[in-house]
Amino acid sequence: MMTVSRLCLALAGAILSVSAIAAAGEPFTLVQGKNGAISTYGSGSDNEELDRLKRSSHGAFLWFRDHGKSYVIDDHALLARAGAAWKPVQALGQEMSALGSQMGEQGRHMGKLGREMGEQGHRGHAGQAAMDVKARQMDQAAKPMDSLGKRMGELGERQGRASKEAERATRVVIDEALRTGKAKPLHAG
Repeated sequence: MMTVSRLCLALAGAILSVSAIAAAGEPFTLVQGKNGAISTYGSGSDNEELDRLKRSSHGAFLWFRDHGKSYVIDDHALLARAGAAWKPVQALGQEMSALGSQMGEQGRHMGKLGREMGEQGHRGHAGQAAMDVKARQMDQAAKPMDSLGKRMGELGERQGRASKEAERATRVVIDEALRTGKAKPLHAG
């Protein structure tokens, strides 16, 4: 039977272990299937090693470094947990992409109005009334762009928070894989 003090020491050790991995900032890459999403954290990912793993794997895997040594996790349960942690980040990324498309469309509309204003300006005084109309249209077109920009900023902040949480959850998965032997060391060559 485990005493309370031993349980506390074990929990403290687990927390320190996770903290040490997270503090080290070691890189990792989660590949979700042959053509699936890729989530990468940190610099120093070995692209050649990752490409080799993608070619040889039969689906998803989590590659990471711990104290400079490369490992891979292919345990389905652990990969499912890591993948679930990144789902909100991916969803926010898709939302931001759609919003970016809307901003692009609005930008094209504003660009067209700007060109028309320029043409009216070349006509001098005769084009002033038409230019005033275009200026009002430009002001109206800018309002949705402001709103879209604000929304994009909010999504960016949410994605930043979600990324930090996903990274933390992935590091917990990495720590568990190291403790349980489900992290397989990779050898150079």
